[in-house]
Amino acid sequence: MAILDSNPPPAADAVVAADGSGDYTTIAAAVAAAPSKSTKRYVIYIKKGTYNELITIGQNTWNLTLIGDGMDVTIITGNQSVGGGVSSTSKTGTVTVDGIGFVAIDLTIENTAGAENEQAVALLSNSDASALYRCGIRVYQDTLYAKSNR
Repeated sequence: MAILDSNPPPAADAVVAADGSGDYTTIAAAVAAAPSKSTKRYVIYIKKGTYNELITIGQNTWNLTLIGDGMDVTIITGNQSVGGGVSSTSKTGTVTVDGIGFVAIDLTIENTAGAENEQAVALLSNSDASALYRCGIRVYQDTLYAKSNR
């Protein structure tokens, strides 16, 4: 797949930069602007930085790719947990993916809730045909929740 072989990242449809140098300052805003039920790949390039936000890629957001600057320099972080008041493990994901064809490249997804806060998920996938390449997934437990036989 050509998208995995390019360096620098392929032309992005949207750029996220916490410092304001991109199209968006949050990943959630860039995801919200992605087209619905796209049959073409939509690429969001996320510049290096730590993004403390919860991301939901809805069931109508198809063929979305998130590309960072590297596993150790582009980090999506959250701290939702059952012990922290969230009603169920399936609602604790830092990144939750429901749309088909999701791809993440060169970034880390983490949940920093810790052992004392019980169940906490970094990546929850309820998506068909998802892939991660050169990505880190970090959490104390429940790192990847592949829901509904995904």
